[in-house]
Amino acid sequence: MIATYHLTSAQDVNTDILDAIKAAFKSRPITIIVEEDDGDFEMTADMKTVLDERLQEDESSYLSAEASISQLNKKSMAYKIIVSPRAQKEIENAID
Repeated sequence: MIATYHLTSAQDVNTDILDAIKAAFKSRPITIIVEEDDGDFEMTADMKTVLDERLQEDESSYLSAEASISQLNKKSMAYKIIVSPRAQKEIENAID
């Protein structure tokens, strides 16, 4: 499971977020990475490979933007259900 928190300031970090992480991941090992959001996005080597592969595909097999977003939304909803609705709710409550 992956949880991502986007904060507008480091001052927004509080114990509620840490408590939500503890509740969601229990005693499983986790890694916490903190990085400054400079607004730039850098593609990883894997992302570049996927993009290069996509550029080689037959364009007639492409999905419309709407169809692609619809499929992503369905996958996202399924993922949230599989992960744990209770853990997801605890994380959302901690952010609010």
